[in-house]
Order: sequence, then C-alpha cells, then structure tokens
Amino acid sequence: FGNSSNSPRLHLLIPVTGPSLLFCKSFASAILNSYPPPILINFNSTFSNPAFARGAKLAGIADYLSDPLLPPTSPNPIDIDSDVVLITDGFDVWFQLPPPLLLHRYIAHFPPGAVVFGADKLCWPNTASSAACRLPPESTLPNDVYGVNQTDNDPGGYRVRPRYLNSGTVLGGWRGVREIYKRAKELGEGRGGKVWSDQGVLAEVWGGELEREQMKESELAMVMDYESRLFMTMTHAHEDLQWEIVNITTSADINSDLYLTRTHLPTLLHNELFLAKNIISNSTPALLHFNGMKFPLGNNKDAGWWNRMWWF
Repeated sequence: FGNSSNSPRLHLLIPVTGPSLLFCKSFASAILNSYPPPILINFNSTFSNPAFARGAKLAGIADYLSDPLLPPTSPNPIDIDSDVVLITDGFDVWFQLPPPLLLHRYIAHFPPGAVVFGADKLCWPNTASSAACRLPPESTLPNDVYGVNQTDNDPGGYRVRPRYLNSGTVLGGWRGVREIYKRAKELGEGRGGKVWSDQGVLAEVWGGELEREQMKESELAMVMDYESRLFMTMTHAHEDLQWEIVNITTSADINSDLYLTRTHLPTLLHNELFLAKNIISNSTPALLHFNGMKFPLGNNKDAGWWNRMWWF
C-alpha cells in the first residue's frame, strides 16, 4: 500500500493462530480503514503449550520478513527493504485512521528507517534491574503533563508518562524490523523455542541496544511512540482517552493532518468522525491497543467500546 509515488509501500502482518470474535473486530477495523490485506502469521497452527506458541510467534514473523511470500506483481526481496511493515497483535488492536495518515506521521515525526513500538507506562515482564527497564530515555511529553510534582510519582502507574517498550504495535522499515525479529527469534531458539513473553524478548533486544547506545555503538533504530501519534497503548491509560467528534477538514495543532483521512476512506460519508483522542498528548492515534484491562473489547453479550468507533 502506498498513497502516492513518494510514499513507501505498507505491509500488514498479524500473528494469529485462528478465528475469533476479537480477531474479526480487529480485521474489520483494518478493512474499514483501507489497510492492505494482512499476512496472517501462524494462522491455523496449534501448539502444545503457550510458551511454544509465543516462541513460534517471534519465529514466524522473523521467517516471513526474511523470506516473504509475495505475489508475482510484488517487488522482489531486494526492493522490499525500502518498504514499511506494520505488525499488530491479533486480538486487541483496533484501527482508527487510514494508512496515509499513519505513514505521514511516521515519516514526519520519526527518524528515517526507525522501528517504532507502542510506548507503555509499565515495564513488563522484564525485571526492574534489566536494561529495558533501567535505561529507556525520558518521554518527550512535558514532565508536568499530569501536574506539577504529580507526573511520574504515581506508585500505581497511572499518572506516569509512557516510556517502555510494548510489542503489540510495531511500525518500521522492513530491513530494521527484520533484524530486530531475527535477534528475537535467536533468543527464543536459545531457550528451546519456549518463550514466556514475546514482549519480554523484544524488550531484551531493545535493552541490548540501549546498552550499546551508552557505548556509542548503536545498531538498531528502536524508538517508542511517546505521544501516541501512531499507537495508543492502553495499559493504565483509559482515563487518558476521550471520545470526541472531530471535523477532519478543520483540525488544528498536532492533529492537523486528519484531512488525509477524507480521501482515503471509501466508507466515509461526511467530514465529522467520532474518534478516540489521547488528551494527555493531545494526539488522535491511528491505532488503539487495548492491552491491560480488556473491558473495551466487549464480548458475545456486550459490544464494549466497539460501537463508539467512527463507522457506527
């Protein structure tokens, strides 16, 4: 997917082992926002225990990035290094805004070729002494964004600025993402393919990179989306979110690019959308990742927040 000759092609990868109501919601939201058909990693696969499934998740993504199954009309593997790949969890990510806006923000606000992860308020599941928990840079959000002497001092982890890696949403240049998942796969294989947390392994990769940065030997451009321009990670952040009716032709400030939405949503009938906004960063994220508490996702009896999305 590319919205102009100057835009990189976008590929969507979703690791998911089988169909479910939650996956159908995520998939439907991607279709309604005109994302490219996703590559489903490990679909219809079964594993003897969850640890092997998580190891296979990392390996499956790494293997596809190293040897993508492309149709004859697609670029060859050499050309694909200049493409952009988006990886999302299969059960708790909803797409809110279309690819042209996502790519515009990625190019405008992040270093060329960077691999951007969702930013989390909690460092989990890595230990407090790990590099992934000790060494992350400060958030780019103001240090008084929750109030003077209140920001980052909440022992409950709610009124804190996100700065830790969350692996549920990833966007970056194909080459960089491939190298990160190659290293993660190798770490998993070193543990016999049994991985307690794929996020923990990816955070280990980032921790190693942070240590190399201290020695001026950085190899991977791994950065966090501190301001929810691309992704909003919902751990301890439900109160940071507010639903608003937004006129996409007159939006200002950080969301002035919402006009890009108008011509790329074939299902859109008007210029006003009901959108979820991060009121702390004042940004309207392209994707919502409902990690942590799952009540917004709903279930067979309750729609949760699903009927708040702009297509209703």
